[in-house]
Amino acid sequence: VSDEDVKKEKERLINMKVTYEKLTDRDGTAVAEGDIVNCSYKAKLNGEVLEEGSGNFEIGSGDFKDFEDKLVGKIVGDTVTISVTIPEGYETISKLEGSAGEVVDFEVSINFVSEKKVPELTNELVKAITGGECQAVDAFDSYIKDTLAKKKESDAETQIIHELLDKIINDEQVEVR
Repeated sequence: VSDEDVKKEKERLINMKVTYEKLTDRDGTAVAEGDIVNCSYKAKLNGEVLEEGSGNFEIGSGDFKDFEDKLVGKIVGDTVTISVTIPEGYETISKLEGSAGEVVDFEVSINFVSEKKVPELTNELVKAITGGECQAVDAFDSYIKDTLAKKKESDAETQIIHELLDKIINDEQVEVR
């Protein structure tokens, strides 16, 4: 387990505790690069609703680049329709698998702009993240490293078992009477 693995897992675990606080002074203003917008949406392909949902989208993060770019300049509180071409390899919406190049219309309600609140790394946060298995910040990296090592070992054992079972199944001869 590398130090980079530990760092990424630590970030992932802390990000699970991130919260978003609504900025009330942004109602009626234009969405800008860097904003975190809370949106409700319906994704439609050829008029058929493929997915409905809501979430926080950071404008400019690149996670949903074309979608984010088309929200810039739209007004917080409004409902807009934007069209997005599905990129190669996009599989988040299962009904869109194999639909690269298709244009999907998103009916988007821009609910509000949020401020991302990343919690401070404290002993209490570490306890909450680990269910009490780790008690202190100074032991958190070691805890993560041990946990990742155990997972890798378990995954390797599972892989070996699957490979052995495949060999047994493929080599087995069945006599039909």
